[in-house]
Amino acid sequence: MATLKSNGLQFDGGHGISGSRKTQTSGWFNYNHQMTSGFSYGGSWTDGGENTPDWNIPAKAMIFVYYYSPTRGDVNSWGGMYTNLHYRINSGGWSDCGHSGYVTRMRTNSYSISKHTGFAVFNMTSQSSDFTLGFKINHMTHDSTGNVNDNGEDSGQAGSRTHGNWSFRRNIVVTGYSTDT
Repeated sequence: MATLKSNGLQFDGGHGISGSRKTQTSGWFNYNHQMTSGFSYGGSWTDGGENTPDWNIPAKAMIFVYYYSPTRGDVNSWGGMYTNLHYRINSGGWSDCGHSGYVTRMRTNSYSISKHTGFAVFNMTSQSSDFTLGFKINHMTHDSTGNVNDNGEDSGQAGSRTHGNWSFRRNIVVTGYSTDT
Protein backbone atom coordinates (compact mmCIF):
# COMPACT_ATOMS: atom_id res chain seq x y z
CA MET A 1 0.00 0.00 0.00
CA ALA A 2 1.17 3.55 -0.71
CA THR A 3 0.47 6.44 1.66
CA LEU A 4 0.63 10.08 0.53
CA LYS A 5 2.80 12.05 2.98
CA SER A 6 3.83 15.71 2.97
CA ASN A 7 7.25 14.78 1.48
CA GLY A 8 6.13 12.08 -0.98
CA LEU A 9 4.71 8.55 -1.21
CA GLN A 10 5.53 5.94 1.43
CA PHE A 11 5.34 2.26 0.49
CA ASP A 12 4.51 -0.06 3.38
CA GLY A 13 4.56 -3.81 3.83
CA GLY A 14 5.26 -6.26 1.06
CA HIS A 15 8.78 -7.29 0.17
CA GLY A 16 11.83 -5.94 -1.63
CA ILE A 17 11.82 -2.20 -2.09
CA SER A 18 8.34 -1.72 -0.65
CA GLY A 19 9.34 -3.74 2.42
CA SER A 20 12.06 -1.23 3.25
CA ARG A 21 9.42 1.45 3.99
CA LYS A 22 11.12 4.15 1.92
CA THR A 23 9.29 7.33 1.00
CA GLN A 24 9.46 8.32 -2.66
CA THR A 25 10.42 12.02 -2.71
CA SER A 26 10.69 12.67 -6.45
CA GLY A 27 8.87 11.83 -9.64
CA TRP A 28 10.16 8.95 -11.74
CA PHE A 29 13.11 9.60 -14.03
CA ASN A 30 13.67 7.55 -17.17
CA TYR A 31 16.52 7.24 -19.68
CA ASN A 32 16.85 5.01 -22.73
CA HIS A 33 19.98 4.59 -24.84
CA GLN A 34 19.97 2.63 -28.07
CA MET A 35 23.42 1.52 -29.18
CA THR A 36 23.60 1.56 -32.97
CA SER A 37 27.06 0.26 -33.84
CA GLY A 38 27.42 -3.36 -34.91
CA PHE A 39 30.43 -5.43 -33.90
CA SER A 40 31.68 -8.97 -33.66
CA TYR A 41 32.81 -10.65 -30.47
CA GLY A 42 34.91 -13.69 -29.67
CA GLY A 43 36.73 -15.17 -26.69
CA SER A 44 37.63 -11.81 -25.03
CA TRP A 45 35.29 -9.25 -23.46
CA THR A 46 34.29 -6.36 -25.73
CA ASP A 47 31.72 -3.57 -25.48
CA GLY A 48 31.82 -2.62 -29.16
CA GLY A 49 33.22 0.81 -28.23
CA GLU A 50 29.91 2.25 -27.09
CA ASN A 51 28.34 3.10 -23.73
CA THR A 52 25.50 5.28 -22.47
CA PRO A 53 25.94 8.95 -21.72
CA ASP A 54 26.52 9.83 -18.07
CA TRP A 55 22.95 10.56 -16.98
CA ASN A 56 21.93 12.95 -14.17
CA ILE A 57 20.51 11.04 -11.19
CA PRO A 58 18.99 12.61 -8.05
CA ALA A 59 20.51 11.96 -4.62
CA LYS A 60 19.30 8.90 -2.67
CA ALA A 61 17.92 7.16 -5.76
CA MET A 62 16.49 3.69 -6.25
CA ILE A 63 17.40 2.67 -9.80
CA PHE A 64 16.13 -0.11 -12.06
CA VAL A 65 18.20 -1.04 -15.13
CA TYR A 66 16.96 -3.16 -18.03
CA TYR A 67 19.28 -4.15 -20.86
CA TYR A 68 18.66 -5.95 -24.11
CA SER A 69 21.39 -7.32 -26.32
CA PRO A 70 20.60 -9.11 -29.61
CA THR A 71 23.19 -11.47 -31.06
CA ARG A 72 23.73 -13.57 -34.16
CA GLY A 73 25.85 -16.70 -34.28
CA ASP A 74 28.35 -16.81 -37.16
CA VAL A 75 29.29 -20.45 -37.19
CA ASN A 76 27.65 -23.83 -37.20
CA SER A 77 28.43 -24.59 -33.55
CA TRP A 78 26.90 -24.22 -30.10
CA GLY A 79 28.17 -20.68 -29.69
CA GLY A 80 26.71 -19.14 -26.57
CA MET A 81 27.27 -15.65 -25.21
CA TYR A 82 28.16 -14.14 -21.86
CA THR A 83 26.88 -10.62 -21.13
CA ASN A 84 28.37 -8.32 -18.51
CA LEU A 85 26.87 -5.04 -17.19
CA HIS A 86 29.20 -2.27 -15.98
CA TYR A 87 28.42 1.12 -14.44
CA ARG A 88 30.34 4.27 -13.46
CA ILE A 89 29.55 7.11 -11.08
CA ASN A 90 30.47 10.72 -11.88
CA SER A 91 32.48 9.65 -14.99
CA GLY A 92 34.83 7.58 -12.82
CA GLY A 93 36.17 4.09 -13.47
CA TRP A 94 33.90 1.25 -14.57
CA SER A 95 32.55 -1.15 -11.93
CA ASP A 96 31.69 -4.71 -12.93
CA CYS A 97 28.26 -6.08 -11.96
CA GLY A 98 29.23 -9.66 -12.86
CA HIS A 99 28.35 -11.61 -15.97
CA SER A 100 25.13 -13.36 -16.88
CA GLY A 101 26.57 -16.83 -17.24
CA TYR A 102 26.24 -18.85 -20.41
CA VAL A 103 23.23 -17.50 -22.31
CA THR A 104 21.80 -17.34 -25.86
CA ARG A 105 22.67 -19.13 -29.07
CA MET A 106 22.87 -22.54 -27.43
CA ARG A 107 21.94 -24.47 -30.55
CA THR A 108 24.02 -26.19 -33.17
CA ASN A 109 23.44 -26.35 -36.95
CA SER A 110 21.43 -23.12 -36.86
CA TYR A 111 23.44 -19.87 -37.16
CA SER A 112 20.78 -18.65 -34.77
CA ILE A 113 19.68 -15.11 -33.99
CA SER A 114 18.93 -14.67 -30.30
CA LYS A 115 19.09 -12.12 -27.49
CA HIS A 116 19.91 -11.65 -23.84
CA THR A 117 17.71 -9.48 -21.62
CA GLY A 118 19.01 -8.53 -18.18
CA PHE A 119 17.81 -6.58 -15.17
CA ALA A 120 19.60 -4.97 -12.22
CA VAL A 121 18.53 -2.90 -9.20
CA PHE A 122 20.82 -0.25 -7.73
CA ASN A 123 20.20 1.09 -4.22
CA MET A 124 22.00 4.43 -4.39
CA THR A 125 20.49 5.88 -1.21
CA SER A 126 24.02 6.37 0.14
CA GLN A 127 24.64 9.06 -2.52
CA SER A 128 23.83 12.22 -0.55
CA SER A 129 23.98 14.60 -3.53
CA ASP A 130 22.99 14.44 -7.19
CA PHE A 131 25.39 12.42 -9.35
CA THR A 132 25.84 11.03 -12.84
CA LEU A 133 25.61 7.37 -13.81
CA GLY A 134 26.74 5.67 -17.03
CA PHE A 135 26.45 2.06 -18.25
CA LYS A 136 27.99 -0.29 -20.79
CA ILE A 137 27.46 -3.94 -21.74
CA ASN A 138 30.34 -6.30 -22.55
CA HIS A 139 30.04 -9.51 -24.55
CA MET A 140 32.14 -12.65 -24.91
CA THR A 141 31.46 -15.95 -26.64
CA HIS A 142 31.61 -19.42 -25.12
CA ASP A 143 33.09 -20.76 -28.36
CA SER A 144 33.27 -19.52 -31.95
CA THR A 145 32.20 -15.94 -32.77
CA GLY A 146 29.09 -13.82 -32.86
CA ASN A 147 27.77 -10.42 -33.85
CA VAL A 148 25.76 -7.82 -31.96
CA ASN A 149 23.63 -5.17 -33.72
CA ASP A 150 24.40 -6.68 -37.10
CA ASN A 151 22.24 -7.68 -40.06
CA GLY A 152 21.07 -11.16 -40.88
CA GLU A 153 23.20 -13.02 -43.41
CA ASP A 154 20.57 -13.98 -45.99
CA SER A 155 20.79 -10.91 -48.30
CA GLY A 156 17.00 -10.64 -48.29
CA GLN A 157 16.37 -13.87 -50.17
CA ALA A 158 12.81 -15.18 -49.99
CA GLY A 159 12.35 -18.29 -47.89
CA SER A 160 15.54 -17.90 -45.94
CA ARG A 161 15.60 -18.27 -42.18
CA THR A 162 15.40 -14.55 -41.30
CA HIS A 163 13.21 -13.39 -44.24
CA GLY A 164 15.38 -10.38 -45.10
CA ASN A 165 18.04 -8.08 -43.70
CA TRP A 166 17.27 -5.90 -40.72
CA SER A 167 19.26 -4.44 -37.89
CA PHE A 168 19.01 -5.23 -34.21
CA ARG A 169 19.91 -2.73 -31.48
CA ARG A 170 21.24 -3.02 -27.95
CA ASN A 171 19.27 -0.97 -25.41
CA ILE A 172 19.83 0.13 -21.85
CA VAL A 173 16.81 1.56 -20.02
CA VAL A 174 17.29 3.23 -16.63
CA THR A 175 14.37 4.33 -14.48
CA GLY A 176 13.98 5.21 -10.81
CA TYR A 177 13.11 7.76 -8.16
CA SER A 178 14.64 9.51 -5.13
CA THR A 179 13.86 8.45 -1.55
CA ASP A 180 14.06 10.02 1.90
CA THR A 181 16.61 7.52 3.29
